[in-house]
Amino acid sequence: MLRSLVGSEMCIRDRYQRRVRGNRPSAMAMEASLEHDLAGLSTQYSCEKLVLAEGTKLLTFGSNLSAVETTTGSSVPLDQGWKNVVAATTVVDAGANVTAVVAVTSCGVKPSTGNVWKVSPEVTLLSDEDWGNTTGVFSIKGIEGFIGIVCSSKLYLMNLEDGKYEEVVPDGGYPNGSAKGACAAPPNGCYVAYSTSKFGGRGDLWKIDLLTKIKEPVSVDQGAMWGGCDHLNYHAGQVYGFGHSDGVIKVNPKSIDKKTTVTSNANDLMEGEVAMSDLYNANAICSDGFVMFAAVNNNFSDNVLYLSLIHI
Repeated sequence: MLRSLVGSEMCIRDRYQRRVRGNRPSAMAMEASLEHDLAGLSTQYSCEKLVLAEGTKLLTFGSNLSAVETTTGSSVPLDQGWKNVVAATTVVDAGANVTAVVAVTSCGVKPSTGNVWKVSPEVTLLSDEDWGNTTGVFSIKGIEGFIGIVCSSKLYLMNLEDGKYEEVVPDGGYPNGSAKGACAAPPNGCYVAYSTSKFGGRGDLWKIDLLTKIKEPVSVDQGAMWGGCDHLNYHAGQVYGFGHSDGVIKVNPKSIDKKTTVTSNANDLMEGEVAMSDLYNANAICSDGFVMFAAVNNNFSDNVLYLSLIHI
């Protein structure tokens, strides 16, 4: 089961509602209600301290929705019931200000069943269509008020106010293959990895503009392993692909040759540092524009979520 990690300068503030039935609640009920309120106040206080703290804040989706302050690693639980998140993203406006966090969940017996939620500043259901097969959701800086979604190898634009959406079919049709990971391609597009082989993970990387509907090949027919990349991230002018056993691959989409390479191991790692190549199987990736962060699930029995700082 995938976990999603989102960089954010926002934090959800828990809202607790207490209902005590009857005119004369028992001492046990009153004590339980008091403990509940104190726990709520404690969480709210911790959340406010985290919001005011310096550094990047992250929202992690797992058995609990939690906020993480990356400088100290302190974590505050915010809500429950988000363990089925398959993709998530921050929403930014034209000024690069974070305005919301959106998450896509998979639910029900049928894998394709799923929902799109606006998680912050308030939890709002945007759409309850078949979003369970979503492989990427991203903010589009140049199209304010909308997000992009790649689901079942199709590309969509969704309105963040009413949840209405429309399919965006690239000129000439979709690229060959099945869509895998996807990420934003500033200002108006996205990068999408396509699997073109049934075995081995070979595939291509394309850029698609959601306004003009023009698709551009970034790494096509080069024998690269983009088809094995479940997660993409655009960071510092490079597109990084995570998920293939060969390692973390990257390409500069604006370079002349657009050659895909595998990240190499660092030779001078300090104690506690992690080489990027060791994080090829990351469950989720995000960037705050300066640093990339990876969530790695190293324990399948209890689904513990680990946070690792990536050195490029």
